[in-house]
Amino acid sequence: MRFFSPLKIRWFNIWIGIIPIILTTISILMINKEATKKAADMSEYTDEDKKIAILAMLIFYGAVIYSIWIPFAFRTVYSVLGAIVYTAGLVFFLSANYKFVTISIDQPIVDGVYKISRHPIYTSTAIMLLGLGIAGKSWVMVILIFLYNVLNHRIVLVEEKACIRKYGDIYRKYMKHVPRYLFFL
Repeated sequence: MRFFSPLKIRWFNIWIGIIPIILTTISILMINKEATKKAADMSEYTDEDKKIAILAMLIFYGAVIYSIWIPFAFRTVYSVLGAIVYTAGLVFFLSANYKFVTISIDQPIVDGVYKISRHPIYTSTAIMLLGLGIAGKSWVMVILIFLYNVLNHRIVLVEEKACIRKYGDIYRKYMKHVPRYLFFL
């Protein structure tokens, strides 16, 4: 891994892996307006939470833009490992978004991939971006993803409090049995 990868704009750089994230987001916007409103709801956020959410998104978009210049490290252990990590994240991401769009807005999502992570969309996005960072041998990308996740943790805590207020004991019981991110995290 290198701190700074050789920056070359090409059609087939790691930004290709960002396309499913963008297409899924656009699909949600077009298919389910209620899911879009639920995802964009910041009514429980304080002003500081909103600033942190915006900063996290700026870092995410910074990573997306940076990915345009990072070539894949083809024929290396990094490309194979990155592809495995990315693919696992992609499957997780698509499953999480499918559940998010298809469940009624008035009930918590507690099945499917939500049985192994309370926040699978955040978690899977991080896994996908990590896979891309590895596939491009870019420490900068990995650091951006780490910063994005640190900031998102604050937002996750706010969202969990909102879910407790909205769903009560059902969500508290769910929290006891399902990890916030994955496994022991």
